[in-house]
Amino acid sequence: MRWVWALGLVLLFSSAARAQDETPDPYQSAYDAASGLAAEGKWKEAAEGFRQAVRLRPTAVGLFNLAQAERNAGQLTEARRDFERAQASARDEGATDVEHLAASALAALEQQIPKLRVRAPEGATVTLDGEEVDASRSVELTTGSHRVEVRVAGKPPFVREVTARSGQTVEVVARFPKPIPSPEPKVAPPPPPRTVSSAGPPTGAVISLGVGAAAMVAGVVFHLRRNEKLSDAAADCIRQGNGWSCPPALEHDPAHQEAKDQASSAELARNVLFGVGAAAALTGGVWWALSSGKERTQVAITPTSARLRMAF
Repeated sequence: MRWVWALGLVLLFSSAARAQDETPDPYQSAYDAASGLAAEGKWKEAAEGFRQAVRLRPTAVGLFNLAQAERNAGQLTEARRDFERAQASARDEGATDVEHLAASALAALEQQIPKLRVRAPEGATVTLDGEEVDASRSVELTTGSHRVEVRVAGKPPFVREVTARSGQTVEVVARFPKPIPSPEPKVAPPPPPRTVSSAGPPTGAVISLGVGAAAMVAGVVFHLRRNEKLSDAAADCIRQGNGWSCPPALEHDPAHQEAKDQASSAELARNVLFGVGAAAALTGGVWWALSSGKERTQVAITPTSARLRMAF
């Protein structure tokens, strides 16, 4: 393994330093402890030990071993940073082999770093684990769980928990519920249009009804006159059953005969007038009823418009 090769180089270098100087070296002590942790596969603890050592002496080999431990611990972004530092330090030190190893490790590591891509509405604020990030480009992640939050003014925040794995691109699409439109105010329906009919009873029907009424009244008058004249003619007669018995002398009485003639004339006039009145009244009533289904003018008025409607 590459980290073993680099670690061997460190141990060889450290052993040579101890052979020349037996004075305890904090740098060497930190390296020895980190090397032991790395041999046990405790990469996170080993990375912390190598980190402590390079703070004391930032050599190319030390930085390379730190980056190897960070990569194996899943701290990929930190590993890339320290591989770059190791490459630059090796170039300065003339350690060509370490420089080449760091370059190869960087190329492989670039494909392993997980990334986050967020699709959010324009103007949205995106935070990753509480830190604001630029949603217009991919954001590098460390492996493990992360919290993505997208905020848009006037809407509840969109929150998503994601898990990043090596070599994976996590895509989050922020969706916000559509705003519920406020209900439109209810408007009471307009009252039914008031229909005003301009059509009255036909003139002919009115005249006919008037003639009928006048004829009936005149008929009543002649009926009363007939009864009066019959009473005068029967003044000296005796009623027998449905008729009258008059003395023979009354047949030649001019007054009696005149009363009978007047009663007969009044009866005839009554019958004619009653007939005319009934016929005229019936004609006027039928005329009026039939005219209501013919020409009619209606004016309908509503709150929003006025219209004139002709019905035929």
